[in-house]
Amino acid sequence: MHRLRLRGQRISGLPPYGWRFLAGATLATVPVEQRTLARIRALHDRGLGVKRIIRALTKAGAMARSGRPFQRSTVRGILAWLAAIESEPASAAM
Repeated sequence: MHRLRLRGQRISGLPPYGWRFLAGATLATVPVEQRTLARIRALHDRGLGVKRIIRALTKAGAMARSGRPFQRSTVRGILAWLAAIESEPASAAM
């Protein structure tokens, strides 16, 4: 699976938040979601917990892909994913 990721190929049914699949299963960024990811990272780096991050996102009008406010599990998952990709070598990150 790591090899597929290195080649930019699809490794799951759903792309990570901030990305979408193009034809051929290559990943492309979703600008509005990328801005939300940057905001989540910045809020977390400032020391905010998950609940306060959700409040800030909701106040700013940012919604999850479902069109509803972010849930704790979604933000926790995004933070875990961000931590995982930040710990990967640069060539393996998306």
